[in-house]
Amino acid sequence: MKKPLIVFFVLVALMFCVSCEREGYETFGGIHGTVTDAGTSAPVSGANVTLSPGGAVSLTGSDGGYTFTKLEPDRQYTVNVLCTGYRSDTRSVTVRVGESVPVSFLLIGE
Repeated sequence: MKKPLIVFFVLVALMFCVSCEREGYETFGGIHGTVTDAGTSAPVSGANVTLSPGGAVSLTGSDGGYTFTKLEPDRQYTVNVLCTGYRSDTRSVTVRVGESVPVSFLLIGE
């Protein structure tokens, strides 16, 4: 009699843990995008992408891509891009729960 009862409580506890983990995943948002040269349409590698508030920084990869994850949802962020030889650019975006907002940039050479 005790063994089936213990198994039942263990299964209930596992289901509770799985639902908490899933809920925690959906409490954040993100921002992602690419930085491209406006004249050549080539990806800009090594551009400095900053996020405020928070001060997070990301460098674009060889594909011009960047990503910010685990951002507080339902708030506005400013994304700024700086790269030597290009004019800087800034965008504002609102992050939503469970979504990654696309914010891409076409940089103009100086």
